[in-house]
Amino acid sequence: MKDVEVIAVNDGSTDNSAALLDAMAAANCRLRVFHSSNKGVSATRNFGMQQAQGEWIGFADADDFMAPAMLEELYNAVVMNGCNWAICNVQVQNEQGAVRTRLKIADAVIDAAADRPAFVHSLMRFQYDNANWNKLFNAAILQKEGLQFNTAMHLWEDLLFNLQYLHFAGKVATIAKPLYHYRILSQSIQSGSFVKKTEQFNCLYNSYLQFTRSYAAQAEGTAFQTEMSRIVYNQLLYEAEVNVLSHHRFFLKAAVSYRKYLQQFVPAVFTYSPAERRGLRGIKKQLLHKQYYTLFALTVAVKPWLKKPYLLIRRLLKK
Repeated sequence: MKDVEVIAVNDGSTDNSAALLDAMAAANCRLRVFHSSNKGVSATRNFGMQQAQGEWIGFADADDFMAPAMLEELYNAVVMNGCNWAICNVQVQNEQGAVRTRLKIADAVIDAAADRPAFVHSLMRFQYDNANWNKLFNAAILQKEGLQFNTAMHLWEDLLFNLQYLHFAGKVATIAKPLYHYRILSQSIQSGSFVKKTEQFNCLYNSYLQFTRSYAAQAEGTAFQTEMSRIVYNQLLYEAEVNVLSHHRFFLKAAVSYRKYLQQFVPAVFTYSPAERRGLRGIKKQLLHKQYYTLFALTVAVKPWLKKPYLLIRRLLKK
């Protein structure tokens, strides 16, 4: 595919990227280069979209690369199937050269408009990746609906963007080939502290629910809330537990630290159905649902002290 424009936004690089880009742009009219000064990932992408003149828009991060035929295959998929969104598989490569395929998707055409809440569940369960770089977006939809990345966010901003675009998408073409190459580098943007991560999580939560209220998309909002409650319980609370217990040797200090972490979340994110709060496994979710943060924090803090007796009892029972 030759009929493309490449927009490179140099957001305050400190090496010789600016000079390299300018030299390349002088030799290739399809490359348009812009320079800014540390505006951040969301503002930079928004600026790039504002400059775009094409009918379709794709994204690429600075440390990744596309397969030579990626844009052509995504474009053919949307045109031939009457879609306004295309999603391809991803190949992951680390600094040691190890390669793996990131997603389990097949060549298909999905009518997202027929059941958008179901697609919300799939997207948030990482079936199509949360990122924007393995996707092709219809520029007319982006312009008509005024869709942009949230400049207050540098984590999950791509998930929010995808969820908002989904509300306007019709049919989606999925491609099994791993056409985007995601490289994991030690210099890549990191998630930052737990406090900032929680702030970003709350921003995602509030921003998308406000969006669904604006468009009366209650079913999509309900699906989103369910997935956010699952993510915070299975991922963020576990990460915080490991962090807190590794830094606090004393029971009470660990409990106090973890309780402060719980209090930083939007309380509504700890909403679980009656079925999820049932039985022994549901006790902890019941504590969160009722906002009994002190009791929940105590159950986390006491785990290291119960682990040895528990293992001893298991060994004795086996004998």
